Amino acid sequence: MSLREASRKEWSSREFKPTEGELRLGALQRIADATEKMAVNWQSLTTALERERESSARYRARAERLERRLRAQKAATTRAKRGKVPPLFGRWKKLVRKIDADLKRRR
Repeated sequence: MSLREASRKEWSSREFKPTEGELRLGALQRIADATEKMAVNWQSLTTALERERESSARYRARAERLERRLRAQKAATTRAKRGKVPPLFGRWKKLVRKIDADLKRRR
């Protein structure tokens, strides 16, 4: 019988009677075992919490991006309905000119 097991039992009238120091030692060993188990649980919980926080931040950032994109599309639609289409810039303007020129040639 180990000291851990011995410290769990009640010792009133048994043939094997450990000393008080041995009982305390067994109790301390049980406490140490329980503390180690709690530490393992704590570590797994903290890693799970960190993963969830990262995942939450990623999804929150994606939701904000999609929300901004949706607002921009709604604004562009409203401007187009009111006839206030923004001018084309850069290469898009050149592309539209090229398409217009091709269409004129085909007519």
